[in-house]
Parts: sequence; structure tokens; C-alpha cells
Amino acid sequence: DQLGVEHRALLVRQVAMQQQALAANLDRIAVVVAPGALLREGFLNRALCVAAFAGIPPTIIFQKVDLDTDKSMRKRADAYRPIAEVFLTSAKTGEGTKPLAKALAGKATAFLGHSGVGKSSLVNAIFPGAKLATSDVDSWGKGQSGMAAPGLTLNDGVERLPARSQS
Repeated sequence: DQLGVEHRALLVRQVAMQQQALAANLDRIAVVVAPGALLREGFLNRALCVAAFAGIPPTIIFQKVDLDTDKSMRKRADAYRPIAEVFLTSAKTGEGTKPLAKALAGKATAFLGHSGVGKSSLVNAIFPGAKLATSDVDSWGKGQSGMAAPGLTLNDGVERLPARSQS
């Protein structure tokens, strides 16, 4: 790159005909979805394509299983098992959080997901030292971003990366 530093597993996004680096040296991308209107399969499929393009193994986290009353999200999870590691979790009840924490231990992981899917709550559940801000979703199912840190690397603990100027 421009600094002469080699990166592996670079996560980028396209911005105005240029690539913007979001994270480097990742071991895993965790795509987080939730039931109902928050189960956006188009987003999930695009995130899986991004992971494949970057050569980063994906993990799909079907979060908020405690709200999946009709079990439709659990059924959808089975469709993705052949192509990704899949976890069913509830940060609220703790369901599935221990196996997820074990799977992510020692791995630099980027969490991707829409607002309101419970990314911050999930990080707090699997890494209690994180203490990320969380908020409730509104009546439309929309959350407020609790991921205050613009960059976050999860290993055996949490390291917040410094904010970059958006100029």
C-alpha cells in the first residue's frame, strides 16, 4: 500500500471510483442479522460476496433468536451452513454466545450488520470487557448505532482503533 506495509485479508468498500480500506489483517468477518424486517438476505448475500472477494472466512450470526417466535430465522440459517460457519445467538438470554466466543477467540473479527441487529449487545455478551454502548430499537425495528468505535478488533479482548477524520 501507500505506506509500504503489507496487509492480508483487506476489507474494502468502493467509494466514488476508489477503494476505501475498512479493516486489514482480519481472520474472520461476522455478518450479523436478526429476525423479521432485520433479516435482510440481500445484505447478507452481499456481505458473503465481500468476504469471498477479500479471501476472509465468513461467520453468519443469526442474532436475537429469542425474538424468532415463528422459527423462520432458524430455518433460514440452515440454508447457509454449507457456505459459512453459522451461529444462532441471543445476547439477551445468552443462548449461543459461549460457542460463538470460543469460535472467535484469538481471531481478528469485523462485525457487519444493519443498525438494530444487536452487534454491540452481542460483542458485550461474548467479550464482557467491551462495554460498548447499546440502545433499544424503535417501533419500526430500527436501532441507533451503538458501535461508537469506528474500528473494532476482537481477539481475546477488545481493542478499539482510533477514529479517523472523515474529511
